[in-house]
Amino acid sequence: MKYTAILLVGLLGACVTEPQVDGDRKPLTNAETHGVLDLVNAASLVVLDDDVRLDSRAANNIVDHRQVDVIDSIAELDAISYVGPSALNKLLTYALANGYVDTAPVGGVCLIISEYIEAWGNYNKAVELFNCGDAPVSLSNYSLCLVRNDDSDCTKQVVLDGGELEAGDVHTVCRRQAGHPASNDPAAPIKDNCDQQAPGPMTFSGDDRLLVFETTTGEITDAFGITADRPWSSTWANVLYRRCDFTPFDGSAFDLGRFARHTSGDMGDFGTAPTETCAH
Repeated sequence: MKYTAILLVGLLGACVTEPQVDGDRKPLTNAETHGVLDLVNAASLVVLDDDVRLDSRAANNIVDHRQVDVIDSIAELDAISYVGPSALNKLLTYALANGYVDTAPVGGVCLIISEYIEAWGNYNKAVELFNCGDAPVSLSNYSLCLVRNDDSDCTKQVVLDGGELEAGDVHTVCRRQAGHPASNDPAAPIKDNCDQQAPGPMTFSGDDRLLVFETTTGEITDAFGITADRPWSSTWANVLYRRCDFTPFDGSAFDLGRFARHTSGDMGDFGTAPTETCAH
C-alpha cells in the first residue's frame, strides 16, 4: 500500500483488529486477512462450494451478501449465517494454497517498528526500527511519520539517517532534552541508545499512529496503529511494546498480539534487536 493512498484506508476501517480464525493459531496477519477477503469477494459459488468445501449454505450466503455489499472485514464475513470457525479455516487454507495471500515485504525490504515507548514526561517517547530482512537497508530512503489525533496522513515526519542498516540491526529514534543532563526525562536507556533525534514525530501520545515508508514511492513498510482510525482512548499511553512477530502492517490493520507488553520503565532492551518470542 502506498502512503499516497492512505486516505483510502479510512474506507476500509472495518479491517481493524481481525479475530483469530481458531484458538490454536495467531490472529490473522494483514496479508492473510486481505487474502481471505479477496477470495470470498471474487471466487465463484462453485469454487466456494466444491473447491473450498464450504457448507453449501455458507457458500450461498457469502455470494448473496457480496452482491449487496462487498465483504471488507473478517468480522463482517464471520457474521454471515453458517460462516463460523470451520468455514474461516477452510477459506484461509484455500487462500494460502492458491496464491491469494502475498506475504512478501514491500519491495523486498523488511523494516519494522520493533519497540514503542510512550512513558511519563515529554521526552520518554522513543521508537526502535529493526531490519528484519536479509540485506542492508539504506535508511536515507525511508521516513518515519506521526499521524496525530484525527489526522489520516502524516502530521509530522522525518527522513531517517544513519547510513546502511545491516540485516538484523536496529535504528533508534528519540527526542532528547537539551540542557538538562541530569534529568531522567528522557530516561538513561533512551539517552544512551538514541541513534537519531526527531523532535516532530517523537511527540506522539497514546492515541497517535506511526508509519515507516519509502520516501519517494510512499510504500509503507510498517505501521503502529491503523492510520486513519484514532483509538477512542489513549490506548498506548504509559506503556512499552516490544515486537515479537515480524510480519509487517500496512496501516490498514493492527494487532497488538505481535508485541509483548512491558511496563513503561522496562527499557533495558531498547536498542537491542528483538526476537520472535511473545512472552507477555
